[in-house]
Amino acid sequence: MVITADNRTLIISESFAGRLTAFDIDPDGGLSNRRVFADGLGPDGICLDADDAVWASTGGFSVVRVAEGGEVLQRVEVRENRAPFALMLGGPDRRTLFIMTAEWRKADGITDNLARLTNGPRTGEILTLPVSVPGWHGPAMTAIIARSDLAHRHLRPDTHHHRPSRFATSRLASHGTRSAADEIV
Repeated sequence: MVITADNRTLIISESFAGRLTAFDIDPDGGLSNRRVFADGLGPDGICLDADDAVWASTGGFSVVRVAEGGEVLQRVEVRENRAPFALMLGGPDRRTLFIMTAEWRKADGITDNLARLTNGPRTGEILTLPVSVPGWHGPAMTAIIARSDLAHRHLRPDTHHHRPSRFATSRLASHGTRSAADEIV
């Protein structure tokens, strides 16, 4: 879930319903005016950019940047059988989209895929993609980011053809990540 920059709208992902749902945040913190932000997706972990557009999974092998009302502003395909399930905008200028993926074979069904995710082998991978609109963060996030290791690293995602690349670290490699060349469409 995300809260817009003006602190007036909460957007949640309803994975099994296939939609993003928005609520107004009342002055007392209550929620009202439930509405569909975007439909026909497969959202799980979502993130918000500075234009209040949401990055979400499609439920297939791609992610989209979508505006309220459902207009798809950008689409990024990942390799078949790589399901994106969590997204975050970050990096020094918040213009790197981090895409967490794992192996997911549609032909195997939910039970077999969940068993594989639970019992291994580990297939998680983080892909990165440069984006034009930065992620938004308020004053509370500024303090967290300033103290994080990511604020001090110089991330250089592979910008060749603006396709996602693997964010390589030894920590990720120890968990069975694969070469970006093998994973990106």
